Amino acid sequence: MGNWRWISDGTAIVTDISGSVIIDTLEFKAKGVKVGDAAQLQTSFGIRYAPIKGFYVSPRVTYFDHFYSDFDPESLQGENGNRQSWKIPAYYQLDINLGYNHPIGQNKSIIGFKVNLINVTNVVYISDARNNDVGNVFNAQSAGVYMGMGFR
Repeated sequence: MGNWRWISDGTAIVTDISGSVIIDTLEFKAKGVKVGDAAQLQTSFGIRYAPIKGFYVSPRVTYFDHFYSDFDPESLQGENGNRQSWKIPAYYQLDINLGYNHPIGQNKSIIGFKVNLINVTNVVYISDARNNDVGNVFNAQSAGVYMGMGFR
């Protein structure tokens, strides 16, 4: 769980390669804006059940929330100063791992088989997003998004 926020505003001075000629000055106001590109709440619960010797089933549910789209700090100027980026909808994912281990030979070597089922419920979710600042709106319609992978 996190509560990551930008703690300052800033000015960036862009110079030529020698550093002696100022090409541009960029200002941004990000103080208090939530940091994007990482879920600030991620919680997971899993169990391992072994009904017979050597075989196990291990389901795990992971929940992601307070996930804000990434943004270019330079877009936080003027009327967009200190503006919060778009909050990605919360989502969960159910994964199930199955396995079987069997001892072989005298030296107790083990041969094992594993199957990993990812996103078993085939949840449709946004795994990453970036504000595009189209028309100075920071919302789902203006964000470029990456959809998460379905069941695999």
